[in-house]
Amino acid sequence: MAVILAMKGGNLAVRFFDQQVYPMLTNKNDIIKMLLSLIPLGGTDITNAVRAAVQDALDKPSLRDYKLVVITDGEDDNVDPTAFNKAKSVFRSVKVLLIGGENSVIEENVDTIKIQELTSESYPTRLRRFSLETIKW
Repeated sequence: MAVILAMKGGNLAVRFFDQQVYPMLTNKNDIIKMLLSLIPLGGTDITNAVRAAVQDALDKPSLRDYKLVVITDGEDDNVDPTAFNKAKSVFRSVKVLLIGGENSVIEENVDTIKIQELTSESYPTRLRRFSLETIKW
């Protein structure tokens, strides 16, 4: 599963992806409900997820001033770097949070924060660090 997060200040636009594309959510309560109800199915097509985020920004120009953050494990052998290049031309910035995996195409083409392991003990610290680093982006 991948999460596409566009953010500007306290505003969020979130899409979840696995074998299907979930609707874009902007209400924080809806985002939390979706997070709590999702069952990751695998098979995420990261390229299509990024392309959908780009299309969202093209359809809704106010999203172009947002930062795009892709949260994924990187498990995709067919990531197309041109999708990230297009995203960089549409959003204010594009970053990837790579959790527990690797993906050389992503790491070579996008600013990436790698987290090798995320446990219940490390989660609060990692999340705080990620939030601070994302703000700096």
